[in-house]
Amino acid sequence: MLIYFPGCGLDPRAFAMVGMGAFLSAVTHAPVMAIILLFEMTLSYDIILPLMLCNVVAYFTAKGVEGTSLYSNSLKRKAAEDPANAKLESNRVIHLMKPDPPAVRETASFAEIARTFLSMRRNNLYVTDAHHRFVGAIALHDIKTFLQSPELAEAVIARDILREDFPHVAPDQNLSVALGRFLGVEAERLPVVDAQHRLIGSLAKGDVLLALAEKQQRNTGA
Repeated sequence: MLIYFPGCGLDPRAFAMVGMGAFLSAVTHAPVMAIILLFEMTLSYDIILPLMLCNVVAYFTAKGVEGTSLYSNSLKRKAAEDPANAKLESNRVIHLMKPDPPAVRETASFAEIARTFLSMRRNNLYVTDAHHRFVGAIALHDIKTFLQSPELAEAVIARDILREDFPHVAPDQNLSVALGRFLGVEAERLPVVDAQHRLIGSLAKGDVLLALAEKQQRNTGA
């Protein structure tokens, strides 16, 4: 299109973003969730209208070809393996959490914190005490100021820069409640903490949105 209309000012990256959203809408059968995720990624109002149009077209096309979503097929396989817990799979944090999230001790040096951030490629790093109890989290942008001051960084440990009020969820918590914990915090994952306040896993916002969208689809279909 740019060849025939060089003055139209279209950005090829916008096509890629809209295509991503349409594909996600098609495979998950959740167009609204796909629109929200793509907007959170880009923060661009320019792609909203074409994104909405393409997502709706992709959703109805995929639904006409295949009545179930990719996520529902995964749930069916889990239900076949364990019918007793099938109804819980999309309702509780414990069934969607990922175990053993990256974490450092509260006594970890700044060098260890920086190395862990480089290896895990996440925006928040969890901090635990000697008994593996969750004590807070360190945000990536909180360490940037120390990168310019090597002398100061040598004296800093995790306890000095962690955020004690970082939100967390419980393994037996309902997903709708857990989703509310993401509000007001710039994080794609939250730590999962048990009754003894031990860090046992992490919960991804995308997994929660997919599970809730699938649950809503089943309820609507019922």
